[in-house]
Amino acid sequence: MHFPLGSDLDGPDPAPGPGHRQGPPERRRGGPGIPLPPRGRGQGEGVEAWWSVDIPIAPTLAHVYTECARIWNPIHTDRAVARGAGLPDIILHGTATLALAISEALRQQPRATPVRAVSARFGAMVRLPSRIVVRGQAPRPAASGVVVRFEALAEDGRPAVRDAEMVLAP
Repeated sequence: MHFPLGSDLDGPDPAPGPGHRQGPPERRRGGPGIPLPPRGRGQGEGVEAWWSVDIPIAPTLAHVYTECARIWNPIHTDRAVARGAGLPDIILHGTATLALAISEALRQQPRATPVRAVSARFGAMVRLPSRIVVRGQAPRPAASGVVVRFEALAEDGRPAVRDAEMVLAP
């Protein structure tokens, strides 16, 4: 997905329909050109400059986001509907998870910089309550501006937001 600055993300998320296939989770780490640090290694051990932040997800966050973003889909707020759609429980909106990840990626930047574009792919579900880990690389200069690559991992370690990058004004 690509969300240019000013994109309208308002509107309902479609609930999984009868043809929806709930397959095995994708186990990929990172994406094209996004090498993630090996598990168990941190900065200063031969790994690129990476940051990582643990973010708690409150049990009411989907309800608050639903009202604030005006995205009304009952799989995010009604347990019976979510379970009826084949989900384990209510889940956080993908766009809410992306917003948390973008906010954290911006906090990690040395100075306030306008965002030119954001692109990302949604993956694993984020259950409530839980935690996500947002991690990313140091900014790199590119022809389009300064690129920051990041991801958000669900509590089970699977990528909820993957192949994500922001293009910042130089």
